[in-house]
Amino acid sequence: MLQYIEFITRFITAAFELSAANHTLWEFALVAAIGLAGTAVVVTAHSRFAIAVTAGEPFVGRILPPRDTSRMLSQSAPDAAGKPRPRAPGLVTATVA
Repeated sequence: MLQYIEFITRFITAAFELSAANHTLWEFALVAAIGLAGTAVVVTAHSRFAIAVTAGEPFVGRILPPRDTSRMLSQSAPDAAGKPRPRAPGLVTATVA
């Protein structure tokens, strides 16, 4: 990886006619990368704080009640062959008296 970075640095210094001993270009790139990473961390932290303040608590911290899957997965009475007929969730079937 370091050889690749050195190759790219030498290519850029040759392209911009900079001295190979002058490390200003890669120093600038290093400082810029550290600055961008720091800015990303700060912006992420501030965004999470703003969302937590406006929403009450972050979404990750919420405990959601379990869904009632029995109604969603239930089936109607079996047909004449004895096989259960699937039913759509929330569908109310009429009962014959």
